[in-house]
Amino acid sequence: DESIKMYVVADPHYMSEKMTEDSETYNNYLNTVDRMMKYTGVLLDVVEDEVKKNEPNIVVFPGDLTNNGSKVNHQEFEKRLKRLKKTGTKVYVIPGNHDLNNEKALYFKDDKIFMTESINEEEFVDLYSSYGYDEAISRDENTLSYLVKPYKNLWLLMLDTTKDYPEPGGYLNRDSLNWIIECSEMAKEAAAEMVVVMHHNLLDHSDIIWEDYTLDNNTSAINTFHEIGIQVVLSGHIHIQDYKTHTSTQTGNTIYDIA
Repeated sequence: DESIKMYVVADPHYMSEKMTEDSETYNNYLNTVDRMMKYTGVLLDVVEDEVKKNEPNIVVFPGDLTNNGSKVNHQEFEKRLKRLKKTGTKVYVIPGNHDLNNEKALYFKDDKIFMTESINEEEFVDLYSSYGYDEAISRDENTLSYLVKPYKNLWLLMLDTTKDYPEPGGYLNRDSLNWIIECSEMAKEAAAEMVVVMHHNLLDHSDIIWEDYTLDNNTSAINTFHEIGIQVVLSGHIHIQDYKTHTSTQTGNTIYDIA
């Protein structure tokens, strides 16, 4: 019954300037891994300006918040979220495959690469407690997935879909799918629609790459989502902007997977 504006900020891969330097080693790293990483702070400044100007009701971050999950990157990223939340928007996050237990958390100094401290699941929930976890009306016992109700008739099902941190593949196990069904029953009782937010894709968004981007068991997930009437999935991970649809021949329900 309301007009709700939602921003999706997928895969920022934030890298603190404290962890970098202008050196040959760092520039070689950028050229072989991700040239945009040099500008992650600038791009998030743009996001912050857009939020202040356009005042969206909700901003969701479907994972890969940081570059390789270093603790310093997470701590600085959380401070940025705090500024977003002060504008009055509701902010929700889930982890992506880069964010936890990452042995490749690194920093650059004196033209060399060093390993640095990453964070685990418990530390993630503690650090980002104000961005979904404290509001959760239900938590999955097996993952960092949770359910929130930012509005009376619009709920967000925030799904932690990484199969084995920090490996890139995604999966929703049977226990998590059963928990999702329980969440849908709660939403139906409240006459609320659930929108799914997850890191990995539900549907293939490329004819060239899909392995480790689309959920390994996406058929099971699709069937479950059709069964409970999910219509919108917001995902990231593949770093392209695209949407795909899947319509059930049994229920007629159509799912839009927006990457």
